Order: sequence, then C-alpha cells, then structure tokens
Amino acid sequence: FTTPTRNLNTWNFFSGCNSLLPVIPTGSLARLERHSCISLTPDRRMMDMFWYPGNMPEGMIDQMKEHVANNIAPGVATQFSQSVETGQVKSLDESINYTKNLGRIKVPVLVIGGRRDHLGSPYIIREVYEALGSEDRTLFIASRSSGQSADYGHTDLFVGPHAKEDVIDLIKEWLNERN
Repeated sequence: FTTPTRNLNTWNFFSGCNSLLPVIPTGSLARLERHSCISLTPDRRMMDMFWYPGNMPEGMIDQMKEHVANNIAPGVATQFSQSVETGQVKSLDESINYTKNLGRIKVPVLVIGGRRDHLGSPYIIREVYEALGSEDRTLFIASRSSGQSADYGHTDLFVGPHAKEDVIDLIKEWLNERN
C-alpha cells in the first residue's frame, strides 16, 4: 500500500475504535441502516470502498448490507490499519511479512482487480503483481477499457450483474489453460 487511497486513509481515521469495542459493528450498522433508511455511515466514501455503485443495480446494495456485511474483529481491523500505515501486509503478531515474501511465490498467479476498486486499487494490485516471483503471472483489471461490460469495484467483481461473464468466466479460462 505505498499509495493508500483516500478510502483507506478514511478507514484508518475511524480505526481508533478498535480497542474500545469487542467487535467493530459494521455488519450490525449496515443492517440497521438498511432497515431504518437512516444513513449511519460517517462518510459515503466508506461504503463505496466496497463496491462501485455504478455497477450495482438498484436494491443490490441493500441486499449486500443485509446478507454480506459482517462485524469485524478488532484484531483484523488493527492488522488492516497497520497495513495501510506501513505499506506492509503482516500477520497480526508481525512474525510474517506477506509483502516481503511475495517474491518467493513461484506458482502461477492470476491477480484480479477492478478499475474502480478503492480497497485494492489498480495501483496496489499492480504493486502486488510486480512483486511476485512467479514467471507465470497475469494481471487483470476489470474495466470497460479491457472489454468488460462495466468498470468494477471490489465486491462487485464477484456479485455484479455481469460478473459471471466478465470475471468468473475469465478465471475459469485462466485455470483451464494451466490444467
């Protein structure tokens, strides 16, 4: 994360709650917001971090809030926040630095991101791709300019209305080529 997005920095701003609560109630708040029609999200960009609204049909975001959003354990939130701050993804106890070990990966790797992904932005995804040690590596950024039906965010890569044709089928093809 050498260039964290504004959304990731916003996440870090609110991460001070980690030590105060037994869980970060993101799932509970999402469901409450969905049923009460009252916006409980402190910053609209926080929600857009998880999907690109332009690729989510009406009603799907409500379904995501109802069925997909989960509460976050403080350790997970702390680990994520530390990754944003340091630019390194490490285990919670910091004994393993996953970022520094990317070069040790020698198996084929398909790295996927969305052009409008504000969690794993194309810049971050490219950094991961370039750090991999695998000779057989593929970088795929789902976007209209790459031939997909829409630009993609984070979650909509797999649940967007055309994710099967635009993303899942590409994954199957990539795997079949290596089988």
